[in-house]
Parts: sequence; structure tokens; C-alpha cells
Amino acid sequence: MIAGMSLMFYLLDQYGKQPVYATMTQIMIALPALIFFLLVGTVVDRFDRQRICMASNICCSLCNIGILISLYYGMILLVFIFLFLENACIQFFSPSEQSMIQGVVESDQYGAAAGINQMENGLYALFGVGIATIVYWTFGIYGSILVNTLTFIMSGILIQTIFIPEKVRLPNGRTKWKEVNLKMLITEFKEGIRYIPK
Repeated sequence: MIAGMSLMFYLLDQYGKQPVYATMTQIMIALPALIFFLLVGTVVDRFDRQRICMASNICCSLCNIGILISLYYGMILLVFIFLFLENACIQFFSPSEQSMIQGVVESDQYGAAAGINQMENGLYALFGVGIATIVYWTFGIYGSILVNTLTFIMSGILIQTIFIPEKVRLPNGRTKWKEVNLKMLITEFKEGIRYIPK
């Protein structure tokens, strides 16, 4: 959120007469959720959740570096591409992280852990824009994106240091990418929809 909001503030500052840039920023943040919603559940259920989290953090860090370089050279189109890719990676991180909670807490603490996680997400949604604004006005656009990059790197390192049993990381066993196809995605999506009312 820090990078996205800071980027929007920066584009409004620099290109105030072209508000379409701020709109594009919000679109690039929201669009991956619409595009990858069918794939996310299958990937999280079929592949190593800890690796998904770590890979997502690495990809987000690289995308932030790409955004920094693109801004430095004034390549706005590339900024939007990197922003889209970063938010695509985030789509895979969140469900992987939530599903791994059961691997690091005792079964009688699942409810409390889920509640704390939801509270943290709520506080982040509530105060994230304010924090992003403070970071942007304090460190500027490059500092804001650098702070965001460092948080992704730290998150990846911390997630990698946690021991999570294989049955939690791979609840459905190992799957190869060759086994994933459109039919499987649609079938698992339908099963997920049927599971919701239960």
C-alpha cells in the first residue's frame, strides 16, 4: 500500500494536469484480483505455500526496484506494468499466508490467530493510507518505494526462517505445473463455490 499510495501522490504532484495517471495507478492495483481470481486458489492448494509467500515477496521487491528505475528514467508505462505485476504477486501471497497460520499455531488457537490476522488487516486498511502519506512526505517517492522494497525483503526472510510442516505447506501433495490446466481450474473453482455455503 505504501508504494501504491505514494506513487499516486507522486503522479498527482508531477502530472496534475493528467489525472488519468492516478486512475491508472488504482486500476493496476485492482486489476490483478479480477484477472487471477480463478488461478489463486488452485495455486495455493496445489503448490508449496511457504515458497509461494517467499516468491511473492521476492517478485514484489524486484517490481519495486523496476518501478524505481522506471520513475528515474520517466518511463510511466513501465511503472504501471511493474505495479500490475507487483499486485499480481500480492494476490498469491495473502491466501498462502492465511492458510499457513495453522502450521505455526496450535489447533485451539486457530480462532485467535485468525482474529489477530483480521484485526491486523483491518488496522492496515484503516491507517495504511495515513502511513503511506507520512512516508511519502518524509522520504519522497524514491524513499517510499525503497521502504516498501525493504519490507518485502524482510517479510520473505522471516517467512523462510519459520519451520512449517510439509502437510501444511503441501496439503494436497506435490503438483507439477504440467498438471494444471483450465479444466482443473474450473473444477476447483466450482468446488470452492460449493464449499462456501457449508
